[in-house]
Amino acid sequence: MTTATHTPGPWKNGGVDWMISQKHGTGWRYATIRGREHDVATVWCDEDDSEQAANVALVTAAPEMLEALRYVYPLLRRLSEESPTYDADGVNVEREAADEVARAIAIATTGGAR
Repeated sequence: MTTATHTPGPWKNGGVDWMISQKHGTGWRYATIRGREHDVATVWCDEDDSEQAANVALVTAAPEMLEALRYVYPLLRRLSEESPTYDADGVNVEREAADEVARAIAIATTGGAR
């Protein structure tokens, strides 16, 4: 398995625009997510501006979230071993959180493969 690299952050909302289909005469709203040197993503939207804004914010924050997950993962693993907390079903909460963080990091660093 190869490790994917991403465009370094910060990423910024490059603004909303419209694309009109010449063939169908219909339009789509989209926002461009920009890295330091080039565009990194396009978020498409129908009519709900609040949903598009939320999607743009989530994608824009991706580099910082990945960095935070990489920082938190070893702390959660250590807590799961040294001072675990258990939920009502007897599940080690820190271990479950660490496993979810590890899955998210794996998805982010393998190009989205699960």
